[in-house]
Amino acid sequence: MIENRETRYSLPPAHGLPCDAAGYPKEPLQDADDAIDDTLIEDDACDAEITVDALPGFTLVELLVVIAIIATLVGILLPALQGARESARRMSCQSNLRQFGLALLTYESSRRSFPPTDVRPNATAGNWGAGGGWSLHARLLPYVEENALSNQFDFKQAAFTGPFTGLVPNPTFAALFAQPIPMFLCPSDPASAINTANGYAYGGNNYMVSFGSATA
Repeated sequence: MIENRETRYSLPPAHGLPCDAAGYPKEPLQDADDAIDDTLIEDDACDAEITVDALPGFTLVELLVVIAIIATLVGILLPALQGARESARRMSCQSNLRQFGLALLTYESSRRSFPPTDVRPNATAGNWGAGGGWSLHARLLPYVEENALSNQFDFKQAAFTGPFTGLVPNPTFAALFAQPIPMFLCPSDPASAINTANGYAYGGNNYMVSFGSATA
């Protein structure tokens, strides 16, 4: 008979086994053959009914249903998780832009002008003027809590030598140029935080600045 998805198998009376006061066999059955071997009948044999409960298990259909439910949940939750991560990255990017704008305003407030981008090189000599080649970003470092890096720069020296298409960084600052600054990187950009140009490494930058035409 079947009860609660457990199969109960009823064996014949345990012939030939001595019983206790409650009517149960005193000795355990070795196998099913012992239980039904009529040659072992004795006068004191008991008529106890022995039942064996089969352990419940999953059918193939049930297993496939569970797998389908898990796959559906993953399909629903994964896009939501990716959307939440991208939302967090977008908020971080907006925070970077806000800090960048505040740094510009603070610079202007303290110096009564916005930071220069660079000093244009001499077109004939191909060399940068004194203090030339420094980006606006480098001049904003003290205003974005990067004083330690900014203090290692000397803005009175040229940042580069050579023509614009083949810039060579000043050896004094080459290692510093290769340091990425987290505030200048958008979290959504999968590109490397360090870029290479003409064989030299530079920290990445996602927030470019247009300084207008080439005329002074």
